Amino acid sequence: MKNNSEILTRCGRRLGCAAATLGLVVLSGFSNNAQSAVQKSPASTNWDCLITGGHQQGIALLTFSENDSGTGGTFSGNRLLIGKPTAGSSSLDARNVGGDVGRGTGTSSGTTSSHTNLFGFDTVSGPWQYDERGRVRGSFVEVIGGGQTTCTTNENISSIQEITTVPVTNPDGSVTFITTNITIFITNAPSIICSTNQGSSNAVSFVASVVPGKRLSLVASTVNGRIVYSGIAARTDLPDISGNWYALKTENHQEFLETFALMPSGVPNIYNVENGLGAGYDFGGVAMLSARKKIGFALESGSATNFAGIVTYGSLSRNTTNANTTGFDLGTAPAASIRYKAVRQ
Repeated sequence: MKNNSEILTRCGRRLGCAAATLGLVVLSGFSNNAQSAVQKSPASTNWDCLITGGHQQGIALLTFSENDSGTGGTFSGNRLLIGKPTAGSSSLDARNVGGDVGRGTGTSSGTTSSHTNLFGFDTVSGPWQYDERGRVRGSFVEVIGGGQTTCTTNENISSIQEITTVPVTNPDGSVTFITTNITIFITNAPSIICSTNQGSSNAVSFVASVVPGKRLSLVASTVNGRIVYSGIAARTDLPDISGNWYALKTENHQEFLETFALMPSGVPNIYNVENGLGAGYDFGGVAMLSARKKIGFALESGSATNFAGIVTYGSLSRNTTNANTTGFDLGTAPAASIRYKAVRQ
């Protein structure tokens, strides 16, 4: 099986830097008879979705708004995705080869099918409208690899030509003047040129059925096939999980201790990971919480040219003090499976 593993827009140190400028794919060709069908609006409700299918899993928080004409509108939201690489011969090079998508690509052999694994935290938005059956149809663009800045340092050396005249006395007492050209090289401060990778994009379309205020079933058509967003009305009364945490990360049969703080991001059920410390490194990122006792972490450390990070997903205990997640270390080649057990202090 061919398996491409790619990384979504880097979450950075805070939620704000995860947001990317996304292009929109405007769907066309919907029937003008949409109004004749029973329309069930997804608006006026924030949706807490679990993502399954297409070798992906994770959490999404989506919000729909409806235009004054009642024919559709726009939506936006945040996702935390983790791919599910298949068994077999696999590799992942998460070093810098072109941003959050292209920065990690790998293959897995076994069958003739192929898929793309996405890892990380991102923001999505796009248009939606009703079709002739009253269902919700829409689209968005997955921006992969955008936002990563790479810099190149160039030497800046200038030269100066100088002419030196040296008198030489001949045996007969006469003097001959010899002229010598000298090149002097001067090393100036280097020039640093930085560029931000715009990344690549996948166009995604979806169809959704809605029980207003209660349930959302959104089926997305992607390069990986069918991915389902199963949503319930998002709750804003979930326990506050901000505070100091520690985690035991198990990788290649070795255990590592990490400490960090979860701080409210300003978006319900999304937390900034701050003051992260491990053995000789620091990290930050995002934690995302679902009312269905699920939690995900997208963490990163290092620089654009020396990226290291993990993405994990799993369960949160009923008392919200223990998270038991699994995922991948994207800073190794190939990506290493990890277990990430976090405890609120």
